[in-house]
Amino acid sequence: MELEEETTGFLIPNEKEFLTGFVSSIESFRESLDTVDDPSRKQYLCDDVLNYIQSCQFQPTLLDKILAQYVPILSRFLHCKDVLNSLLSSLVLYNFCRIRGHKIIRVLFPTEVQHLETLYTFLHNAQDLSWQTTYVNLLWLSQLLNIPFPLSSVEQSKNLQLRILELALSCLDKSGLEREAASLVLARLLSRQDCMHVLPNILQSSIDSWDSKNIFYRLGFLSSLAVILKVCQREDFLNYSSYVISFLRFVRASNSSYKSTALHKLLSKCYARFGLLLIPMSASSNWKYNPLISDSFHSLPQDTEMHVHSYLEEIIDFLLLSIEYNDTFVRWSAAKGLARIVERLPWYLAEQIIDAAVLLTLDNTFLNPIYNTVNISITCPDLWHGSMLFFARLANMRLLKYKTILHILPLVELGLSYEIRVGTRVSGQSIRDASCYFIWSLYRSYSRKDIEPVQLNLILSLLQTLLFDREVNIRRAATAALFEMVGRHGSVPDGLNLISFLNYSSVSDLSNCYGDYALKVAKNPHFRTCIYQKLLLNLHHFDYKIQNLANASLYKLFSIYHEEATVYLPFLKDRLSTGNADHAYGNFLAIGSIVRCLLDYDSSIIITEVSSLLNFGTYIPITKFSRSQKTKAFSGICRMIDSIFSSRYDFDKNLSDSAFVCLKNAISLREESITEDISNAFNSLVRHDPSGSYLIEVMSLYNFYSSPEEFSTSVSIIGKLPDVDLSHQEDIILYLKTAYCSKNISIELQSSIISAFQGLCPSVYEKSTSVKLNELVEFLVSISYNYRIDTRGDVGSWVRKQSLQVFRKMVTLDSRAQKLQKVCVISVLSFMVRQAFEKIDNLRLLALHCLEDSKEHPILKHDEGLRNIIDSSLKYETKLVEEDKIESPAIRFLNYTAFREDAFKGIVTFTGNGFGGGKITSYYKNYQRYVYQLKDFKNESCSDCGLSKQDIFELYIKFFSSKTEDSRLYYQIASSFTSLSLCGVFEKFISSKSVVRVAFLAQKRALKCTSTTGIIIILNLLRTFLVSKYDVLALYSLKYVSNLLAHSRENIRLQAADILFFAIQAKITTFIPEHIIEEFLTVDWFAPSYANIKFVKNFRQLIQSKIEQHEQSLKSINVSIQ
Repeated sequence: MELEEETTGFLIPNEKEFLTGFVSSIESFRESLDTVDDPSRKQYLCDDVLNYIQSCQFQPTLLDKILAQYVPILSRFLHCKDVLNSLLSSLVLYNFCRIRGHKIIRVLFPTEVQHLETLYTFLHNAQDLSWQTTYVNLLWLSQLLNIPFPLSSVEQSKNLQLRILELALSCLDKSGLEREAASLVLARLLSRQDCMHVLPNILQSSIDSWDSKNIFYRLGFLSSLAVILKVCQREDFLNYSSYVISFLRFVRASNSSYKSTALHKLLSKCYARFGLLLIPMSASSNWKYNPLISDSFHSLPQDTEMHVHSYLEEIIDFLLLSIEYNDTFVRWSAAKGLARIVERLPWYLAEQIIDAAVLLTLDNTFLNPIYNTVNISITCPDLWHGSMLFFARLANMRLLKYKTILHILPLVELGLSYEIRVGTRVSGQSIRDASCYFIWSLYRSYSRKDIEPVQLNLILSLLQTLLFDREVNIRRAATAALFEMVGRHGSVPDGLNLISFLNYSSVSDLSNCYGDYALKVAKNPHFRTCIYQKLLLNLHHFDYKIQNLANASLYKLFSIYHEEATVYLPFLKDRLSTGNADHAYGNFLAIGSIVRCLLDYDSSIIITEVSSLLNFGTYIPITKFSRSQKTKAFSGICRMIDSIFSSRYDFDKNLSDSAFVCLKNAISLREESITEDISNAFNSLVRHDPSGSYLIEVMSLYNFYSSPEEFSTSVSIIGKLPDVDLSHQEDIILYLKTAYCSKNISIELQSSIISAFQGLCPSVYEKSTSVKLNELVEFLVSISYNYRIDTRGDVGSWVRKQSLQVFRKMVTLDSRAQKLQKVCVISVLSFMVRQAFEKIDNLRLLALHCLEDSKEHPILKHDEGLRNIIDSSLKYETKLVEEDKIESPAIRFLNYTAFREDAFKGIVTFTGNGFGGGKITSYYKNYQRYVYQLKDFKNESCSDCGLSKQDIFELYIKFFSSKTEDSRLYYQIASSFTSLSLCGVFEKFISSKSVVRVAFLAQKRALKCTSTTGIIIILNLLRTFLVSKYDVLALYSLKYVSNLLAHSRENIRLQAADILFFAIQAKITTFIPEHIIEEFLTVDWFAPSYANIKFVKNFRQLIQSKIEQHEQSLKSINVSIQ
């Protein structure tokens, strides 16, 4: 097969090589169907062809170069006797249809009339055909039915048309694609002149059996009828129109109970095509808009009265009802069909249909006389969407005149901002999208001179949608319409500048649209007013994010255009008299922004308004609001106070007192959601209170005896103070310290208190004495090791995270002034090192970043080794190096005596015995590798490390023997010690005296422990002592394990018995009589603990006796030596 030199395309790099390989593959497959007997070989070649076809999914036109040659070749295998050949060829042809479309493939099948009987016989007689084979053969049969002479002249046996009819009807109830092919066969058959006489009987038969048929049959038959109405000749059809309308009426009535969307769509398609057949092509004069005719847009044709079919009114009524159906693709189908009918009708009838659609759209809309706006809150979104699609199709087909477009454009302008919220459901996105489609179609089809006189409001509405719509796809659709406006007409003011920064990708970020792009568009005076209007409207939006964005955009605009701010302030004050808290919130935001801009510009204009604004009770019925409404309103009030008092103007005491009363009222709501708003407002207000009276009052009114919400708000206020006077500093610190140490304080409040210290750091560090500062740091370090756990998990991490932020800021500040003692800085850095081994990933990473920021402190600045450890640990944690190939650098913190204890606790609690996620396993392997490479004893340790295995062992023993050891860490450290001991790391250091105490404390903890897992960890720890070279340690371990043989929990008794069985096998229990051992081995440890209590007591007495004998012998040896 010859190929062209070059082919076009983008997705396949080298199309010529691809097509050459494709042709070679399909040739090999064709030859295999003729000559190869190996089924696996045929299947392999078929799969290769299918892979090539799949590669064309995004470039289907590439197949056109080979379809014309290979579809006829492969078709001859479809009905052959070899089942495999038939199946494989069907697979290839079906995939051709799937990628390129069945309409393209169907016309390429061979059309020799002898295939007609052959195909029917094959489909009728074959059993268990695959659906692909059935589908492709039926598709071929539908093409053969287009032969231009009667079927009776080519049939080899009688009644070929009836036999094909029965075959097609039998396949209509299938659920797969073969139903679609069968409906196509049925349509092509019944649209033939020599077969159309069967149509009435078929329709009546379908009506009689309709209720007994499944949904697939109904869909298939209705689809067939839609194709018949599309391809049949009008002259042949009119004789059967009464039968068709009766059938459609029946289906419409039956579907009213079934409510099938797919059936309704097909009904809409059938009604539309039925209507087109009823109207002759010459019914209308050429009234369609023509841009080449100067008066085509305004002129109205003088149509004479003409008779239209009586069924047409029923059809139009159905389609008008269908454009408000609740499924989009039904509305779209009805809109397209109705537009095609309008195209065929004379102008006076077409105008009636358009007017009817306009009246339907205006249903339930009413004018708001206060704001002179149209209220669409109770309209039907589905009807509006269908109408917009219908209007868009009319515009695209150039079927709108000046008279009708004047009625439609106001609706499109409303559609560009259509948004209705009912409960949690928001409707309108599809309507705004269809409105953008209308504008795109209008400017694509009509000339500039015709549209320019009516386009101004349309441009303004489109810009509002483009900049401020919530949905990114609507903003992008609006940019497409704007490009069509500017590119085809060039009548948009400053259009080229607009499309230079408003495009498909730039409008994807809504914050940029409200920010930079709104300011750029507002530079043009033509557009500034519409931007103000939309932003003021969005202040009442139900989404608070949109309200905040609108307020921020207004502030930027009023900061540039000061003179326009005074115009909108009275309007916003009037809008405060509302019972809607969401509206009040937006109004307060905007008023605060305007007042701030005016105060910065000219305070004499606006200062008299501030006092009345703070007396908000005269504007809104705040006392009648619900709790949630009050919360929303006070949030807006707090933000207004924040905006007003953040200006440079020096307010008098009365205004500040009024604002402070508002904040106290807000605090009294006890709502956590507005804590940040209150804090920010107080932060701005306190700048105008040099005496600090407001702060003192807050601390006296809201302390830890108040409600948690009020106290949390006061703590948040303190944390955001801009600067703290030295006279109040000690009071604030004492206030926070006392609150933190109070009883029953929640972990949330503790976290808030630490966060408040973070805000106070710069001021406290600058103004406190060195002694006070060190005391504060010591206190913070003492409370930072918070490992509280509840049902939510490690909630103590909230405190530790805030503490890291405080210490990072404190050490950074101390890098220059060095007011902290070295001991305090070391304790702070040790805490950071400890958190560098946290199991919580973001906390571990934060600790390393804190250490990174602390490298400029003199303690770390001149220690190159420690700085390198911090750098490499951060790279390791952020996966800049491969974890498994190198040792974790953070483990090297053990080399430094100052950080050794915290580093040790962090490492062993993080890794445990190595079981866990990938990070834990990696750290454990690195820790294990690090310990292995250490020297055994202290005197052998190398000078660059200064650490030995004996030091690591002593750290474990120190923790186990400590009276202040943290019970939350015990089991992780015990697991770590057990794991390393079983590997023989500490074999040389286990001495009797120190470890016996560890064993004693362990079994004491086990007897009090309520966790089964914890007791099993302790038992495993005691198991490691059994292999000690010190007999007394092994005996004590046996004793402590035997104490748990009588435990109430079955799995603990079994674990203890297993350890003792290990001791028996290791010859540790040779002093116990043989019959006792035999009895131990035969005891049922599954039985309740009281059943074996006597045996357990005897067993322990034997071990205790052995211990006493051993100790007596040791005393005798010591006496003899002395």
